[in-house]
Amino acid sequence: MRFWSISHSSSASRVSQWVHPTRVLCLVVILFSLSSKPVGAQESDTQESAAIAISDSLPIDADPSSVLEQLVQRVAQQVVARYERPWGRVVERRRNRVYIVPQGTVPEKGDHFLVMRSVPGMEPARERLICKLKVQRVADTLIECKEVDRTGKEHAEEGDVVREENSTVHALLSPCISAIDLAPVIPQVVGEYLRLQLQNRPTLSIQEDLELEKEVKAAYWSGTMADFLARQSMYDVVLVPMLLRSQERLILNVEYFSVQRRAAVAIDVGSMPLDEMLLSWLRAGRTRDNAPPGYRSLPAQTYDWPLLAMKGLSGGRLVTVQSDSVRLLEFAYPGLRLSARAALPRRDRVRQQPYMQLVHGEDLNAAAEFVTQEQKPVPLDISPLQVPPDVLWMTSDERRPMILDFSGTGVIQVDSQSASVVEGLRLLWLVLEGPPQLGHRWWPTPGGKRTAIYPQFQDVDGDGSPDILWSDDQGKLQLRRRHAEQPESRSGFGDVKSIQPAQKDQSNAVVWLTDPVWGGQSDRLTASQFNNGRLRTVWRSKRFAHTIVAIASVDLNSDGAVDLVVAEQLPRGSRLHLFLALPGESTATRGGPWSE
Repeated sequence: MRFWSISHSSSASRVSQWVHPTRVLCLVVILFSLSSKPVGAQESDTQESAAIAISDSLPIDADPSSVLEQLVQRVAQQVVARYERPWGRVVERRRNRVYIVPQGTVPEKGDHFLVMRSVPGMEPARERLICKLKVQRVADTLIECKEVDRTGKEHAEEGDVVREENSTVHALLSPCISAIDLAPVIPQVVGEYLRLQLQNRPTLSIQEDLELEKEVKAAYWSGTMADFLARQSMYDVVLVPMLLRSQERLILNVEYFSVQRRAAVAIDVGSMPLDEMLLSWLRAGRTRDNAPPGYRSLPAQTYDWPLLAMKGLSGGRLVTVQSDSVRLLEFAYPGLRLSARAALPRRDRVRQQPYMQLVHGEDLNAAAEFVTQEQKPVPLDISPLQVPPDVLWMTSDERRPMILDFSGTGVIQVDSQSASVVEGLRLLWLVLEGPPQLGHRWWPTPGGKRTAIYPQFQDVDGDGSPDILWSDDQGKLQLRRRHAEQPESRSGFGDVKSIQPAQKDQSNAVVWLTDPVWGGQSDRLTASQFNNGRLRTVWRSKRFAHTIVAIASVDLNSDGAVDLVVAEQLPRGSRLHLFLALPGESTATRGGPWSE
């Protein structure tokens, strides 16, 4: 299987800074010149909102060379129609008395309105002010007004548009976001062409603020739009265009976020059929991806808290631990959302670069098999059948070990007093052959070292029995097979952070490693597999800007395929990279490395 790898990057730079967007669109449209075969419209999945408008499918005789342009125009028309819908229309004038039929809310006596008239031959459509009206009498279906101010000699006439005073909506338009693997030039050009379509409108004012537009995009992906909207005082609404796809159509959404309500209030939707040229653009998007083969990356999410450890749970849940708290995140496409949070007990020691390890109950089950094989005592209260599935054991060089229980709905229980805390980790420690003294079993001991870093239990060689893999304090990779008496030592592979179990296609497990770096240095993600008794590097990413501190293999979207989450340490905070396993593609080869 051939795959592509390229550094993941994003830029909210305006296309118009390097080339005129209309010229770029013409180039893109030419590339789409292959005839489109119209297909039936299908329903698309969009987030829930107060109102949704769906455009008609493209006409059968549409010019295939401008189909992308038509998609943007169709959605832009919906946006314009939403804000340029007149409050009413003039139906009659008698001297200085003007009668209008309202199309909006019924006014009160004394309210003022503006009479507007279209300017012929202008594209986009423009209006000019004729006069101002003052409401004199209100009936159920007819409003009597008086002309109180005119801009020229003309009067209000039948058919003129009536608008409210100060009806201009000040909008911030986000860069177009792509939720699919697509060549980056496409969402950039779509966003810029949409901006051109919405400019110079009588009732919609699109503001220019490059830095703020970047913040909109980041807030959308991180699920913090409410906080972002709360900080805005110069805008009425924030528009977020997004490219999606169904099985047979490319979809352009425009999502409306009200600054006053601090929430999404409406969505406009347009779509176009996928043809071979569009599919080639979708395939081209993967060449700009730093994702492992068989995966596609979602936009990275940045947080202001430094992550120390991470572990996946069932149901697409992800546990992240910081120095003072633990968070439970849940996957809601296209990112992670906070589900629960709990504070950790006060630290016994404060470390400049603390170490933390999360151990799943399944790891202790595997450890029990090792201990049973060697006829070592197994504590009765943590026998393999009694280890809860939603409980993690946590070790740290700042605190005594503790249990994190996620079995409750929306509640995280932190337990540092239970006897099973020590007994569970004692079982793990027996397998790793750590120091016999009880006080030296937790990393680091006073004056001691971590002899086993990030131990992982999985069947890595495909023999059906769990093995244990860890990095030692000398930077070597140690493998202890299920039936081996001594561990095998390997150099030059880096630090093991996670192991993806073997898939249903009977391919071997994937060992996820990072470079032996620390303290913010640039890092790489490496995938290795055992093949014929040898551990072979099968893929390596381009460099991340900072150190990778944790990796989790977890089925985020409950589709049966194991996804990947990579945590990158930032100078102030953390960045989570999400990689979804692609349907129908192998994320690990059958007994051998990925082919390039």
